[in-house]
Amino acid sequence: MIRLRLQLHEEFKELTFKHKLQYIWDYYSGPFFITVIVLATVCAFTYNAVAHREKKIYSGVTFFGDYIQDDKTQLLRTTLTDRFATDKKYDVKVYNFYSSDTDPTVEVAMGEKFFAMYAGKQIDLLVFDEFYMPYLVEVGYLVNLDSFLDKNLLAHYGKDGALFYSHTKEYPENMPYAISLKNTTYLKNAIGFDTSKKYVGFARSSVRTEEARKLLALLMS
Repeated sequence: MIRLRLQLHEEFKELTFKHKLQYIWDYYSGPFFITVIVLATVCAFTYNAVAHREKKIYSGVTFFGDYIQDDKTQLLRTTLTDRFATDKKYDVKVYNFYSSDTDPTVEVAMGEKFFAMYAGKQIDLLVFDEFYMPYLVEVGYLVNLDSFLDKNLLAHYGKDGALFYSHTKEYPENMPYAISLKNTTYLKNAIGFDTSKKYVGFARSSVRTEEARKLLALLMS
């Protein structure tokens, strides 16, 4: 084996430069291409994993029952993320659940999608029309405001009768569940959203209390 290697080495030394290159190419082209393919696959997989890595949720707001164009949803998400999520590992989620389809299967699918995000603790604040208020309270998607806000904040947000009170079978006493956005301007200026008959409240499944309070303060401005 050693003698064969020496013989090949001597033969290789006698080749011209051009023939040496041809010899190297003929001998190593197969392994070379296999290596390139493997490296390209690994790099592509790594890039895809990093580029599409899901960021952690700083806070999440859902517009329930209102259609908002995708570009405006993305604009609001970017604006809120830039403002609050200084750590690039986080972002503010903005969801939009609306269906004008009369097909009951579509409505069921939308409901299942909303519930999955709600149960997955991706939603902190709900923005909705007053029409949906009884449903959201009765089903239990909304939690009473005093679970998140102290008396001073409740008094501040509740000026001019801005709080919506309701009760459930579980809590028969009237409690504040939502705040009117009628006199606010932030969403109007940010995405042209009409807040004249809209309310905002905390999702019962929310686990990001402080972040949700900060987001609420901005929406109420």
